[in-house]
Amino acid sequence: ADPRAVLAAARGVAAARAGWSVDERVVLGLFASHKEAMYQDLQQNEERILAHPLVRAVALGPDAGLPEDLIGFEPVAPELIDEVQLPERTPLVLDADASQRQCTAAALDGRSFVMSGPPGTGKSQTITNMIAALMHAGRSVLFVSEKAAALDVVRNRLHGVGLGDFVMALHSGNTSKKGVATELARVLTTEVPVTGAAEHELDRARRLREELSAYSAAMNAVREPLGRTLHDVLGRLVLLEQKGTPQLTLSAGNAKAARGLSAGVLQELLTAAGAVARAWRPAAEGEGFA
Repeated sequence: ADPRAVLAAARGVAAARAGWSVDERVVLGLFASHKEAMYQDLQQNEERILAHPLVRAVALGPDAGLPEDLIGFEPVAPELIDEVQLPERTPLVLDADASQRQCTAAALDGRSFVMSGPPGTGKSQTITNMIAALMHAGRSVLFVSEKAAALDVVRNRLHGVGLGDFVMALHSGNTSKKGVATELARVLTTEVPVTGAAEHELDRARRLREELSAYSAAMNAVREPLGRTLHDVLGRLVLLEQKGTPQLTLSAGNAKAARGLSAGVLQELLTAAGAVARAWRPAAEGEGFA
């Protein structure tokens, strides 16, 4: 654009505002060459960038006029993630909980989404898993971040799991065209060993997962006629034991009778007394017990 035309337009706008003015001056500064390259790339591909649905969605929001299913989608429910994304068949390189695996499943499904969370909740770890899973699916991944520290964290994690040869820094103050070409040549001529779990190990992992999932489902299923889960019932029993039961003193006659009991009979009495102790509060409080 012609700077004189820009200044003239700015003066026209400033003239209508009190206290505003436009001054002509020259400022010299040092600008990083890679930022200039990014600016030129944006300028030369302006139409393509503006036509991209994600750019339109971010810039215009609901006014972008995009199909609802292009951006909006329902993520897999955490309790169903094992059915949709079998853990033993999912190429996760780091630990992941159900919510983190939701993100990986959405990425593999080609969905666009925002992953948010406070510091320390595993966002970088999840990004590492997503990149590894997409690589396993034969996809190329461009990871962009405003801060170099975020790039370094993910890159170090990928190096830590043996995927360093698949990572290349494209925009950096320490990156040059020669360096990129040299690294490409090294990676393309390096034979990467392929490792993986044997089929019987995957089957064993599947069986263990199914057993654990079945145990969890059984513990959290509501049981009738109590209307409570087994987990709740066990928790209530622990609370009852912690509350304690009334201490009863034996009369002289009862004490003499107790000393005459055999070991077997005494054990039966102790067992019965334990059952009574656990049910003491429900029996005493009746319907008021909760």
